[in-house]
Amino acid sequence: MNRFIRAAFTAALIALVATVAGFAASGPASAQAGGCSVNGAQSAIDIAGASSNFELLTQAVATAGLTDVLDGDGDFTVFAPNDAAFVALAQDLGYDGSDEAGAFSAIVAALTELGGGDPLPTLDAILRYHLLGTAQMADEITAATTLTTLQGATITVNGTTLVDNAPALTDAIIIGQDTVVCNGVLHFVSRVMLPIAVEPAADPEPTPEPTPAPETDDEPVTAERLPLAGAIGNAPTIDTDGPFGFGINAAAGDATTVVPAAAGDTGGTGGGDASAGLAVTGASSEAAFAVAVGLFALGASFVVSGRRRLR
Repeated sequence: MNRFIRAAFTAALIALVATVAGFAASGPASAQAGGCSVNGAQSAIDIAGASSNFELLTQAVATAGLTDVLDGDGDFTVFAPNDAAFVALAQDLGYDGSDEAGAFSAIVAALTELGGGDPLPTLDAILRYHLLGTAQMADEITAATTLTTLQGATITVNGTTLVDNAPALTDAIIIGQDTVVCNGVLHFVSRVMLPIAVEPAADPEPTPEPTPAPETDDEPVTAERLPLAGAIGNAPTIDTDGPFGFGINAAAGDATTVVPAAAGDTGGTGGGDASAGLAVTGASSEAAFAVAVGLFALGASFVVSGRRRLR
């Protein structure tokens, strides 16, 4: 009988030890590791500082004076934005570059303006907005509707999307989860979350394209490119079909009429205005010379005839 009791007691003791061990394995890291004071234990800030993807988060935590909080004993849930998330926030606030140092400076400048000259209170509030007061694994977070942060404001949960209080900006998404540390658990997120509404900076107006200069025709003027006589304005031309071998194309207003030369009358008649400037071509100048010669011969015959009568 005593042998049976001892065996039962031994089995119960083994079961109790197994239960305690199982509970410890399923609990947060602080319970497993005995807190961050244990040698070799890694805190939330240790994990972030050891990665090249979280340099801006480490710098922000140090600037806000929260390093001791994330490096000491506790039981936190930390939503850790990576460097690309900080660059994206800087660009939302008007930064037009992509390097990390410039992005951090742009964020500090924007927070200085929001904080009325002091960026630290606003930076502290943003970082505490990424902390929960208890360690929650990913399945607990995705099953929740809202999360209350250490900053005091809430985060709305939609699956792995975390909706902050800046609706005009892109929401954060959990891109890495359940990294257990000595003071809680880390979840890595794609965006920096904000507890207050912030409007993104307006895109600058595009620079208008300069108006191109009108094209010019630099081709030199040649005889082939000159307009024909009479084709410009009301300049008259010569018609060689008149009784003396030529006539005048004169212009009256905008209409051009043909003024034939009458026999013995070189002035021309008709509806045109023979006094308008004449554009004489080569053929008509020869006809004009013939008329002049004829008139001269006619005058000479009159003179000779008169002299004979006087005798």
